[in-house]
Amino acid sequence: MNLSLKFTGIILIFSSIFIVSCKRDIPSSVLDYREGVNFENIKIEKVFELTDYRPIFWVIPFPERVVALIPEGMGKTFEFFVYDYSGRIIENWKVNGGDGPNELRGIGPEEIISFNENEIIGIESRSGYIKSINLKTHEIKTIGKLSNIVRGYGSKYVIPRFSSTSIDRKGNSIVLGLVSTDFWDNGTHYFVKFDGIFRNFRVISKAEKEAIKILDRKTTEEIKRKKIISCDYYNALRTSIIFSVDWKREVVYYIPAIEEPFIEAISFDGKLRRKWKVDINFKKFKVKKEKIEEWCERAKSSPEPIFKILRQVTEIPPHAPPLQDIKVIEDRLLIITGNRNWDKEENETLVYHLPDMKYEGSFYLPFLHLRLHWFGNYYMTNGMIKKDDDWFGIRKLYSFEIK
Repeated sequence: MNLSLKFTGIILIFSSIFIVSCKRDIPSSVLDYREGVNFENIKIEKVFELTDYRPIFWVIPFPERVVALIPEGMGKTFEFFVYDYSGRIIENWKVNGGDGPNELRGIGPEEIISFNENEIIGIESRSGYIKSINLKTHEIKTIGKLSNIVRGYGSKYVIPRFSSTSIDRKGNSIVLGLVSTDFWDNGTHYFVKFDGIFRNFRVISKAEKEAIKILDRKTTEEIKRKKIISCDYYNALRTSIIFSVDWKREVVYYIPAIEEPFIEAISFDGKLRRKWKVDINFKKFKVKKEKIEEWCERAKSSPEPIFKILRQVTEIPPHAPPLQDIKVIEDRLLIITGNRNWDKEENETLVYHLPDMKYEGSFYLPFLHLRLHWFGNYYMTNGMIKKDDDWFGIRKLYSFEIK
């Protein structure tokens, strides 16, 4: 892993080189898109918002309350807050940061494998420990270590850091994206399925992001030769494993590359593979230079040592990427495009009926920055805001319903 990737998860050279899945020979069909056809059978409502001077790991919705996790002192301690939906603090407590059995290193939103009113269970990507958080007693317990539970974990594949993967939960069943231990050399990643705490673990499919290794070489060359590091606004998407699951039909839908308007599908048994091209003119998707520069300014203020020895250059892409995210809800597939209203902070989202992929229209989905994190019928969106020359973390929760 080169210097830029070792010190930060958001910096990479911008590249127009396409990332493709490992199955290049999959025949593709064209998904219909008609401008001006509105999908109106939805109800989206912001139900909670939290701003803090510290980074906010997540806010998880429950029927009567919201639970938030916020690190303090560079992870020396972690503070839990329980809010009602008006924003009033009901209770809060702290736990020690560390690798001890009753300590935390931090669990990202895509590392939470189960949650209920009593307990949250998640994986620490840095250590590979599975932790339980008791919301009643406030006790942290170490359930086990993934390398001792899943054969090949740590030597063949790992959970990527910075929540740069996807997770889809249905009852006790979970589909998760893992990356190979040499992901930054060959772009190999996996869709895996398991029940509960990694019972019946198996790989559904293997895929590859070919441009990862090209981006890595290019970044390394820039550092060695020019002593610069480029800020790529879309890097978190470019390197993430982005997918969603149709549990009814046991199919994983995923975005092999945000740079191309393609989505692919693989069934749980591996027998079905499909590929579609979304018929959109993505070269018209505008970027807002001021927003990207502001975001990269925040990245530059990071305390990471690399910014003391390298000069940061902000890359402004010619247009936004075609696709940003994907989500299956009941019998609909939502494809979140890069067509963003930057002032309203919302992106055009296309709706297709499953399984026939019939186009039903589009709507604009509100969110702050790049990706969404789903908790049942709610999604969390995260971002940063500037107040009096200081940056603050912000998280918003929305309820989502298809009527």
